[in-house]
Amino acid sequence: MFSKKKKDDVFVRLSDLSKKIHKSVVFFDEFINDFEDVEEKSSKMKELETECDLMTHKVIEALKASKEVSWLKTERYELVKVLDNIVDYIEEVANRLYVFDVKEIRSETMQLSRYVVEATEEIEELFSKLLNYGEFEEKSVRESVININRIENEGDVVYRRALARLFKNEKDPIELIKWKHIFEQLENSIDACEDVANILESAML
Repeated sequence: MFSKKKKDDVFVRLSDLSKKIHKSVVFFDEFINDFEDVEEKSSKMKELETECDLMTHKVIEALKASKEVSWLKTERYELVKVLDNIVDYIEEVANRLYVFDVKEIRSETMQLSRYVVEATEEIEELFSKLLNYGEFEEKSVRESVININRIENEGDVVYRRALARLFKNEKDPIELIKWKHIFEQLENSIDACEDVANILESAML
């Protein structure tokens, strides 16, 4: 999927996209930890998601113009898709916090958000390593993949506990539906991070 000889345009664009994704996720994390001006911050999150979409389209255009073999293009298309999913899920949460008129953030939301921050930071680092692959041992790249897998596992534990607590304690069915959706989208974002790591790891085999 990547070249050890040179930094190809598609992979450089993917690396740039990973940086933008991490920046967007950090903004979301700051948003929910300072839960004020929800409408304004939700709109800003939508702007960041749109910027990521534009970068995603540019990667796809670069892929279409490349002379890579079809199986390699397919692999990279899948990588672009799962990268884009990370921010799509997060933007969905930001939007729902506004639309659902959420007044107070639940602690599990902040925990899950931190896992997305950690995972996207690892993804950004992973792309940096792959762009300079000749200067990094394969072991270093695999360590990033392992870290992302660990983050996903820890996030899954928090997600399951959050749902269990929600269904046990929440008596208002509307609130239950709201928070179930929010937790699910955060979990989906973490899963998308693991999907990125798994695709990149398989490309090294």
